[in-house]
Amino acid sequence: MATYDVTASPIKINDVTKIMGKISLFRKINILSFLRRLNSTVDSTETEKFSLSLKEWWDDRKGPAAALHSMNTVRVPLIKEALIGTRDEAGELGPHPLKGFSILDVGCGGGILCESLGELGSDVLGIDPNPVAINVATTHLMLTKNSSDIKDRVKYQSCSLEDLIKADSEPIDTDSSSEDFDCVVASEVLEHVADVDMFVHQLSQMAKPGGSVVFSTINRTIPSLFLAKMAAEYIFNILPRGTHDWNKFVTPEELDEIVKRHSMSTVSVIGLGYNPLTNVWNYQSDTNMNYFLHAIKQ
Repeated sequence: MATYDVTASPIKINDVTKIMGKISLFRKINILSFLRRLNSTVDSTETEKFSLSLKEWWDDRKGPAAALHSMNTVRVPLIKEALIGTRDEAGELGPHPLKGFSILDVGCGGGILCESLGELGSDVLGIDPNPVAINVATTHLMLTKNSSDIKDRVKYQSCSLEDLIKADSEPIDTDSSSEDFDCVVASEVLEHVADVDMFVHQLSQMAKPGGSVVFSTINRTIPSLFLAKMAAEYIFNILPRGTHDWNKFVTPEELDEIVKRHSMSTVSVIGLGYNPLTNVWNYQSDTNMNYFLHAIKQ
């Protein structure tokens, strides 16, 4: 398993994914959202933790999601590199370097990451089983002062990953497929799901062959117990108390083994550091706390 950044090969797109524009697909998802499967990866107690208001989700300085806003400075470049490699180091691809790429953001919450990816030109579908969070994301997108085209590129749906797979497995036409996305993102979600192995399998199902599946999550270490759990929730009050369960944290080694079991291979693992006093993220060599893992579907 690599523990350093490795540039992914650029993925060539012949057709822009149509799934986000299919109204009939969304209607099926709405029905399926009321029929949760018994083996669902959704943990309802975890979902309820993120029923924040619009103001709370989008207060990027003092709100409970401020660390997620700041995290975009490190995770967006890593997702961009996963899709186009280092071809845009000089900004030669213009303001929309991800144009033509489709991204699925699983557990999108209030849309903090989705909007940033949409601003780079990608077509983004954000899903979350929490309807309150999706309402926040949709409302903020409508109120944004950004150009109207981002509102056409970014879509939201209140559903679980299981719902999306089930709906998409019933073809609407010959163009629909369960392997729709160039990149599937699970950012700060893995530590909240009920069944990690099943969840990773489902993420793989939604990626195209050769597509990327990327994770940002918290390592299960003694430092993370004190910093990501105790300090973040009880000392600095960065997160609401009870946000994390340390026992649900997944190590990079464990995640690497899981992605291998589901027809993926790890390309890179990068450590992420966070300073709660300055609300600043940075890349670092060790993965004792947070880390980013990029896998490619075979």
